Amino acid sequence: MSIDSKQLQQQSSVVEWAVGRRSVKVAEQKSPLTSVVKSTPSGFLIAVIDATQDGKDGNRAAKAAAEVFEGFTHHSLVDLFNRADRCAKETGGCSISATIFNTSYHTANWFGVGNVQGFLYHRSPTADPRYNWLKLQQGFVGDNQFTIRDTTYPVRMGDVLILATTGIKPEFAGAMPIEGKPRVVADALLAEYARPEDDSLMLVTRYLGGNN
Repeated sequence: MSIDSKQLQQQSSVVEWAVGRRSVKVAEQKSPLTSVVKSTPSGFLIAVIDATQDGKDGNRAAKAAAEVFEGFTHHSLVDLFNRADRCAKETGGCSISATIFNTSYHTANWFGVGNVQGFLYHRSPTADPRYNWLKLQQGFVGDNQFTIRDTTYPVRMGDVLILATTGIKPEFAGAMPIEGKPRVVADALLAEYARPEDDSLMLVTRYLGGNN
């Protein structure tokens, strides 16, 4: 098992984030796992993509979907998923979970198809509920079988969004809160909850609430 040498931690006025990856089965350059973090006119877009196949075919599917999310950040989640669905038809498809943070309304709008876990932790002790799980649609992007019902949650400065592939045990939620930068959170969760037999990717994002 190896840790991706290109783990990233970056920050804007809207969010700070870190990407962590564990590679077991395939080389990094052929991995079907990828992430997108992009500025949008309303705030920030966060997405994690996991292709249904490994190797070259999976990498092609993940790349096609990522290009949609990177290239059309001025569009809604509904439009992004529909575009990705059309692009992924000939690639074998992929699972995608994505969120758009809106700094004007301080909301997180999210949607997911397949098996990429979504977890939103609210930092305020008075928040009720304290956390939310993303309810995933069955199927995959590329099969034209899902119905987009995105969900919107209010967010406050310090709230943490985690998108994680199935290579990470869902029990990671029980470890929150973890104090520190997203890099600290990602490293701690990967070390404890990454499945030793599977590739995994985790994107940890903390909302800062500022203007883009």
